[in-house]
Amino acid sequence: MANVTAATAATAATLLDRFMSELKTTGDMQRITSQGHTLTWAERSWFSLFEGRNEALIFGIVAFAVHQGVYYGRYLPYLICDYIPAMQKYKLQPDRQISNAQWWKCVNSLLFSQMFVQLPMMMFFLPAAKMVG
Repeated sequence: MANVTAATAATAATLLDRFMSELKTTGDMQRITSQGHTLTWAERSWFSLFEGRNEALIFGIVAFAVHQGVYYGRYLPYLICDYIPAMQKYKLQPDRQISNAQWWKCVNSLLFSQMFVQLPMMMFFLPAAKMVG
């Protein structure tokens, strides 16, 4: 039993070392691009974000920013429609109105969960994915 526990601990330590090494990788355009391939403007712009920087950190920040933009951007038309009287008849619950205090409580709760649950998961995704292969 002690040998199994020691082997499990050694395996866990090896995996943790691999994960931590993936967290420390920096962008290197020469390592990523193949020989003879001419990069487009979009590819050069994308790779320039990572050049000489921590790949996991930049990827996490970019993924989170895009996610937030899409998440809140798709809500904006509905928010605008809430303030147009002619659109009130299309509400699913037309007899229910929410107050500003309720709306802000919901937004604050949502932002809290996105910052402290979603963001850490996004930050650790790239190193975990690289580690797994």
